[in-house]
Amino acid sequence: MQFSIFLVTLGVAVIAQAAQGVQKAKGLRFLGVGYNILKGNPEGGELSRGGVDPGLLPTRKIFQLTWDTNATTVDGMYERPDQVQFIHRSSCVKNTEKEMFSGTKSYQNKLKADVEASAGYDSGLWSAAFSLSARYEKVDEETSQHNKVFFEKIKICNNGTARYLVDKAKRERFPVTEDFAAAVCSLPETFKRRPYLRFIESWGTDIVEKVELGTKETETLRKFLYSNCQG
Repeated sequence: MQFSIFLVTLGVAVIAQAAQGVQKAKGLRFLGVGYNILKGNPEGGELSRGGVDPGLLPTRKIFQLTWDTNATTVDGMYERPDQVQFIHRSSCVKNTEKEMFSGTKSYQNKLKADVEASAGYDSGLWSAAFSLSARYEKVDEETSQHNKVFFEKIKICNNGTARYLVDKAKRERFPVTEDFAAAVCSLPETFKRRPYLRFIESWGTDIVEKVELGTKETETLRKFLYSNCQG
């Protein structure tokens, strides 16, 4: 049985922990977890649930990260897993962007700019990316039914990048978690729709292999478009 894995890169969405001494950056916990690109949204989810990207599956850890070598970032401020390269910036790189979207296609393209897919990524999944998220459905309603246009001002503060060392994974035999291995081994060797869909629902469509750490602030302005038509 062959099992293909595609990797995604999350945009600036998590905040690095600021503390004295050698610490673990909070965003590293998302490396190696499952991600559902259909239900995901880089802008985050409901605030009542913490506002985290709904595509993230933090309890579904796929890549096993180890801390055996006591590795740190070059500046010595943060610990890093043995399988991860983490470049930390002591001061954030600031950037301001202005964007406009007026429908689900332009909104989807905006979201795709925050996510990087590996080479050979499934075109069907990519074309439907984020379409099952609540924010996507809300934009669909407000643009198609209420003729709204969205203008955004986005402020980004990038504190660094953490990346799973995929190129070394096979050669150095980086481990996967026991739970993930058991789930894969329980799949039938010939494709059967129901068990494979259950697997994707549980473990996601992808694996997070890179995260950008920092903050992202978005100011949104909605405007109505009026159509004056005479019969």
